[in-house]
Amino acid sequence: MLLYVFYFNLFIFIFLIISVSFLLTSGLTNKTTRNDTIIFTNKSDIQMFHNYHTDLRNFNYSGKCGEVFQYPKNSKRDLWLTAYSFNDNKSFLRLNRSIDFVLGLANSSISHATKKILLMSPPPFKNFEHMYDKYGISIELFDAKISNSTKQGNSATRRMFAWKEWLYPRRHLYDRVFISDLRDIYIFGDIFATFSENDLLLQMQCLNNNTNCFTFNFKVDYNWMKKTIGVDVANAYRKNNTIASNVGTILGGTNKVLGYLQTFIEYTNFDKWDIWGYDQSLHNWLIYSRKLDFLKPVLESCSQRMCYEERYAFIYDKTRKMIYTNNTKCSPVMRHKIFYANEYFKLSGN
Repeated sequence: MLLYVFYFNLFIFIFLIISVSFLLTSGLTNKTTRNDTIIFTNKSDIQMFHNYHTDLRNFNYSGKCGEVFQYPKNSKRDLWLTAYSFNDNKSFLRLNRSIDFVLGLANSSISHATKKILLMSPPPFKNFEHMYDKYGISIELFDAKISNSTKQGNSATRRMFAWKEWLYPRRHLYDRVFISDLRDIYIFGDIFATFSENDLLLQMQCLNNNTNCFTFNFKVDYNWMKKTIGVDVANAYRKNNTIASNVGTILGGTNKVLGYLQTFIEYTNFDKWDIWGYDQSLHNWLIYSRKLDFLKPVLESCSQRMCYEERYAFIYDKTRKMIYTNNTKCSPVMRHKIFYANEYFKLSGN
């Protein structure tokens, strides 16, 4: 009998020790290691991304640096909609270099938003659509159905059709939409909290302000415009030092984004849409021919909210693993390309 009591008490003691240890470790910390490099730490309902080179916990959004967040925080009624097409194995490898960082940031910064990738070509291997479940982003094999063209079209242009076709019947589900490229979009803060349903934001290809921007004197944009829209338009833009807008980042209310997509589709020339760069050229032509004026777009050069390539004012603090703009000391909310020391941000995988 005494032996039975002894073992029973010993069992209770061990159980209590294990229970207390579990409560202490799970209550004080909640960390999950992902791919041995990506860590999320819970702060109330916010997951703060940090890895060996970037720590969102140190980004500066306090005081004046937090004034950029003027609108409701991201929720399931906000949609980040992107797309990708695998042309070959190289395209998968190129995506894979940066995707953990890109989606890790998004999962942290817009954790409550709906995040969707439209895969416009068959996946490179089975179960690919579940590869990124851990980032809270769903992948759907979806491509536009085009009946009035004998050409397949370049995937960068065709995604506009896919986005519109996918979004339109679901428009009642979302208030704000962010359509963008996939592999080089860096969302450090809550981008949805920086704009309203009444906005349409288009990104200019600027480095830090209106005086440091890519114009159509830049050979790539000029040649794209010349081949697709026409030499007269390209020459006029070059002569006027017209600033190029980048088609890879568009934000706004759901109806505004749908209005943009519908206008893009209406003016698509199916004889040209298989040319690489046509999406960028048509996007700029729509802006400067005033076809989008009814949507009242904001042409954003380079701000805390968004910037194409913040080369000269971009500071990377290796010690604190954070970035900020030199003149304001504020951390950026979203960046398309990342530069520091006149080089690509090496650790981003871009």
